[in-house]
Amino acid sequence: MTIPAVEGTVSSHPNVYGAGARLRAARNFDHGGYYIKPYVDLTAHYARMPGYTESGDSVAGLQVDSSDQFVAGVTPALEVGARMALENGMTLRPYAYAGVSLYTNTDWETKARLKDAPPAAGTFTTVLPGDTVVGRVGAGLHLMKAGGIEVRVQYDGEFASKGNNHAASLRLNVPF
Repeated sequence: MTIPAVEGTVSSHPNVYGAGARLRAARNFDHGGYYIKPYVDLTAHYARMPGYTESGDSVAGLQVDSSDQFVAGVTPALEVGARMALENGMTLRPYAYAGVSLYTNTDWETKARLKDAPPAAGTFTTVLPGDTVVGRVGAGLHLMKAGGIEVRVQYDGEFASKGNNHAASLRLNVPF
């Protein structure tokens, strides 16, 4: 933030706490070597940021009010995949999915004021806009052996007007 004739640096370490839940309804249509699985996810997310005050050597530091947000969503999607028996007794399951997430109330609003300003100066609101529609795609390979080790590698992509997200994961399950 630039204020004429005011210089300095401020810092803060705000915390954000959250909780989420997901409920999935799915139906698997097995066609021998391949399957089709339509599903819908219902999601709920709650996040809270306690208020905080910036510290430093500037009179332009902020006192930020606490804020919270609840977002609900629905994601219809379709997964297609196959199961292939390998010679060593393992099964390989390649799969891919596509869907779209629809969310409510995704804009995060925070009120703040200059910490050294008189109360009559009032507050201002900052809005971090979020996307209400997010396209989702993914693909992966799942290698498994009955009663044995499982390895899964997966790519997940999210595509929206305000930003994209790409993630890759590798998971190893070892029974003991």
